Amino acid sequence: MTMNRMTTNGADAGDYLVVKGNEITLHGEPILLKGAGLGGWMNMENFITGYPGHEYQVRAALKKTLGEEKYEFFFDKFLEHFFTDPDAAFFASLGLNCIRLPVNYRHFEDDMNPRVFKTEGLKHLDRVIEICARYGIYTVIDLHAAPGGQNMDWHSDAGNHQALFWEHKDFQDRTVLIWEHLARVRRSRDPSLTCPCSPYNSRSTRGLPALDKSSHDRLVVLVATSLTPLQHYKNNTWVAGYNPLNEPTDSEHTRLIAFYQRVEKAIRAIDPHHILFLDGNTFGADFSHFKEPLPNSVYACHDYSSYGFPNAPSAFTGTPDQVAYHERSFERKVEYMKQIKGPIWNGEFGPVYDDATDGPEWEKTNESRYGVLECQLDIYQRSRASWSIWLYKDIGFQGMVYVDPETPYMKLLEPFLKKKKASVSFPSHIPTLLRPPPTTTLRRDTLPRHSNLNFPDTAAGTRRRCLGLQRPPVRDLFAPMTDWLSENVPSVNQRYPPMWRAKKHLSRIVRNILLSEELCHEYASYFDGLSHEQLEALAKSFSYDSCKQRTRLNEILRADSAKTGDVRLAGTKA
Repeated sequence: MTMNRMTTNGADAGDYLVVKGNEITLHGEPILLKGAGLGGWMNMENFITGYPGHEYQVRAALKKTLGEEKYEFFFDKFLEHFFTDPDAAFFASLGLNCIRLPVNYRHFEDDMNPRVFKTEGLKHLDRVIEICARYGIYTVIDLHAAPGGQNMDWHSDAGNHQALFWEHKDFQDRTVLIWEHLARVRRSRDPSLTCPCSPYNSRSTRGLPALDKSSHDRLVVLVATSLTPLQHYKNNTWVAGYNPLNEPTDSEHTRLIAFYQRVEKAIRAIDPHHILFLDGNTFGADFSHFKEPLPNSVYACHDYSSYGFPNAPSAFTGTPDQVAYHERSFERKVEYMKQIKGPIWNGEFGPVYDDATDGPEWEKTNESRYGVLECQLDIYQRSRASWSIWLYKDIGFQGMVYVDPETPYMKLLEPFLKKKKASVSFPSHIPTLLRPPPTTTLRRDTLPRHSNLNFPDTAAGTRRRCLGLQRPPVRDLFAPMTDWLSENVPSVNQRYPPMWRAKKHLSRIVRNILLSEELCHEYASYFDGLSHEQLEALAKSFSYDSCKQRTRLNEILRADSAKTGDVRLAGTKA
């Protein structure tokens, strides 16, 4: 499929997606965006690709092991093979029309060289956006990891347990500047050229006197309008819009709203057309402090279900009570969108899946979780909600497609992944208010759990047998420390976010940070001495041709995209 709408300079204003009332529209006609997140690509996540800890830590370990040149080679090939034309063709064949593209700020800026925009970071982002456009797929650019960490969990890649983004204005300033660049600049033909839009950029100021703010602002406009090798995302109508922050956690609730107002003005000054997709506070679940909506903006919830993960309240069978539970949960999250009469976009949701190594009941477990997915999709359909399931591709836990176990990457890391699986049951990107208690024996990476989903000891044995679980010995190690914290500093159970409690705060620091970051070196050791050919073979393991499909999941998504002949899914294309 080749789409012919304008994707570069000269786009007609009518070709952009636009918010009108409670709909996203194209050429005045409503359109639903249905798709998935490309997690693990330009923002890597440990459960998606198998490494421990935080992305920046494992990258540092790999750079030390491989050396600079091989390190750059491997990650360039990884980004290249992770998403190509066959991926887009398959995605479009399911009737899906939008991919959310999570990105890490480190692709565009270095902490040791802040405010200097790295145009080379746009190489693969441009490539994938262009591929998607050829297949009629919209893209949403999602800043999944911002400087300082916009949330305290590991997927913001800050390496600590605090969301320092909200404590230091400098982190917010740098994030706004990144969004100004993303709205303004597409890749230069000279990949070594850094964007000269900042007075801190040595290329732009070398030999020149320091610029005052007014002169700098004029230079920004001059550069944006006069450099002919540059094109602009602001004129790319296949970019549905920008998702400025993923799953923010602002304990004061007001700083997030102020930041959204600020970044909206900054982006609109450059790009007045694209939609902004704005996540709710506290991992995309809390809109209680939001007031007037920003123009041409879609407010986004994240709607993970505890029934789609280990230690669910019960097996999901679609009972009226279970369906009502999901309806209430979703209604609470979208109450603000309905109050302002705006569109609904569910930016993340989706169960995780077992395999044969998880016990004899794994297929039955998966069917239950597919039932959860169908229940949620039905609710979204009735609510006229756009959605983006998490996620498209991984190594076998949640993705629509997953890396074949026989590929070079999976075979090389098989011993490490087996060791890791013994300690990791599911990822922490799930909003923590839906996280069940831990089910692991060591838990190196951060693992979500619901502080309220604890069951009496008399029922525990039956539940574990039903779910194929064993009592994790690590609980016996951490329980006394959790009790000690709760007894001596009871306020730990009221720390933000309110659903974490002492157990989660302790786990975040000891298991998810200290333990997991030490294991990065073990992971990197598997790459020691590999040739360029071997490194490319590892990267190519993530290519579409090297992946298997999660057939039942994709059948459900295909069926939903075709439901009721909904013309709003396709819209009206020029």
